[in-house]
Amino acid sequence: MRILVVDDEYYARKALLQTIRDWDPEAALDEAEDGEEALGKLRAQPYELLFSDIRMPKLDGLQLAAAVHSEFPSVFNVIISGYDDFQYAQKAIVYQVKDYLLKPADKTAIWSILEKTRACTEQAEQEAIRQRLGDLLYTENADGIHAADLPPLACYRTVIAQADDLQEARLVRFLQEIFGAKAAPVYAFRDRRYPDRIVAVWAGETPSADASPGWPAKCQAAFRKLAGEIGGPVFIGISAAHSAPEELCASYREAKSAVLYKFFGEDGRGIFIFEEVSRNKRYNYELLDELLPPLYNKLIRGQQDEAAAIVDRLLSAAIESGMSVHALASTCSKIIAAFNSVIEHINENHSESVPYLEPADLHQFRDARELRTYFDRKLVLLGERIASLRKKEDVVELIKDYVERNYRYNIMLDDMAKNMFYTDASYLSRLFKKKNGTSFSQFLLSVRMRNAKKLLETSTALTVAEVANAVGFNDYSYFIQMYKKFYGETPGQSKKREQS
Repeated sequence: MRILVVDDEYYARKALLQTIRDWDPEAALDEAEDGEEALGKLRAQPYELLFSDIRMPKLDGLQLAAAVHSEFPSVFNVIISGYDDFQYAQKAIVYQVKDYLLKPADKTAIWSILEKTRACTEQAEQEAIRQRLGDLLYTENADGIHAADLPPLACYRTVIAQADDLQEARLVRFLQEIFGAKAAPVYAFRDRRYPDRIVAVWAGETPSADASPGWPAKCQAAFRKLAGEIGGPVFIGISAAHSAPEELCASYREAKSAVLYKFFGEDGRGIFIFEEVSRNKRYNYELLDELLPPLYNKLIRGQQDEAAAIVDRLLSAAIESGMSVHALASTCSKIIAAFNSVIEHINENHSESVPYLEPADLHQFRDARELRTYFDRKLVLLGERIASLRKKEDVVELIKDYVERNYRYNIMLDDMAKNMFYTDASYLSRLFKKKNGTSFSQFLLSVRMRNAKKLLETSTALTVAEVANAVGFNDYSYFIQMYKKFYGETPGQSKKREQS
């Protein structure tokens, strides 16, 4: 801590300097005879604490206080004056002077201020380090990392802890216990992305206890003690050991990956060390390829219970087989993709659009039960949406609208029944004829003939064959036959009449 003492009275200044040295012989001390000299020193190098008289030449104590308040707000400013003047005290408060002492200042009062300042300075330094570490943990760009901005990182691990009643101080004590280095600093803070978690960086000078073969067992024993104190669910993920500051972000990812192995636990608690949990885990999940197509089909047909059973089977197999968290994440992503494929199909064939689902972030779920509940709710909402759309819209009008927009393509009522309306084709055919008065094939033909006649009348540059193809006929002869039956003349005759 660097301290500046300002007083134009030589003996008063030296006495205060000695009082400070009695408190800490190694304190970094500077002195100045007036406010102007002091301001120059303040601008030349940083100080944590300033002791200043009030009545001084050139620049008095209150003028100095105003400058300090404006330029150096973090400096702990204390005025020691021989004048018990209320107006002085009032102005000192305006400039946020921390203390106002009367000469001769008592040694106990001076030492109390020194202790308080050192505590505040250390707290500010720790907070600055936590802020800097936090910035680096969440960025992939390591170009701006400077060792001078960080504590010594000869060997460090990043830790993520998730529990309802776990405080930073208790996690620090736990980490000091398992790493066997109580003097090594631990910087703990709330996770910026997940507020229910604590992130900590243990910064040791050597690998310490975590290099020994029995260290994982020691971690488990200490964790059982911690879990017993907390009582509720608690999960801790620990990264591998690192030594390069530019690997901070990678260490955070490892801790995040490790803590996700909570999904494979049985009692709502666990400590997971990256080197241990990531060893020999399966990544390929063949069951996905087997069950995803049936899942889509069940969803399309509105068979919600059967779809829910498939989702539960996929999740259970991934969790109970002890696969990697990457396989579990891939499973969840593909389930969401199947849901979104159904939503896409709905949006293409109905006037009301359904919003797509966001990817499932495994870190947002406390355990496997919450994850299953999430998918169950999405299934229910999707099923309700499909059912609602079926009731709200007139199926026959939807078919007619679809034909009007797509008559140029190969349209089959069987395909529409299966893929758009999830019902039997014969039922859909009877319903269409009952409400429209004509069969579906007759309606499709009439739409194609009407558009063919319009093209022949307005696009005279097109050949008859091109018109036939434009309205959905692949067979040129059949088009001519149907056109003559429909209008009593051939397409060529209609074209000639329009050109004459």
